[in-house]
Amino acid sequence: MLEIEEKLYPNVPLKLEIDLPDDKPAIFAEAEVIWVEEVKEHYENGKRHFNVGTKFLNLAPPDQERIFSYIKAKVDK
Repeated sequence: MLEIEEKLYPNVPLKLEIDLPDDKPAIFAEAEVIWVEEVKEHYENGKRHFNVGTKFLNLAPPDQERIFSYIKAKVDK
């Protein structure tokens, strides 16, 4: 899930740069917007915030493993 200030719409393609704190190069990935939800409690300086659910497209297996390992470590804390 992403939190952004710009409203996106389902099916919009995205190019993402994911920089994990593991001292390895950033992951460059293509994704597609699946859902968008406005976060009403996160207004800052009049700016709207949106949570965006995405689906990765053509993500290389080593990149999948890095992302999965990072998320798992966060959940296990």
